[in-house]
Amino acid sequence: GFKKQGVSLTILAFIAKAVAHLLKEEPYFAGHLADDRKSVLLRNEIHMGIAVATPDGLTVPVLRNPDQKSIKQIAVELGELS
Repeated sequence: GFKKQGVSLTILAFIAKAVAHLLKEEPYFAGHLADDRKSVLLRNEIHMGIAVATPDGLTVPVLRNPDQKSIKQIAVELGELS
C-alpha cells in the first residue's frame, strides 16, 4: 500500500484529481471574461492553489497539472508542498 511507501493518501488527492477532470471536461468553469468584456478566455493548463496550515500560518502552494498526474503522484506532491 501507499503507507509502506511513505505516501500519505488523503481525500484531498482524490478531490484534486476530480476537480482537474471537471476542468478538462468543462473548460468554461475556469474561464474568465476578457478585457473587452465580449469574450471568454479559456486556460490550456490546470493549476490549483491548495491552502495548507503551517506553523507560520496559512500558505497556498500550487499543485501544477494535476490532470496529468496519478492519484499517487498528487498525494506525494501534496505531502511535499505541505
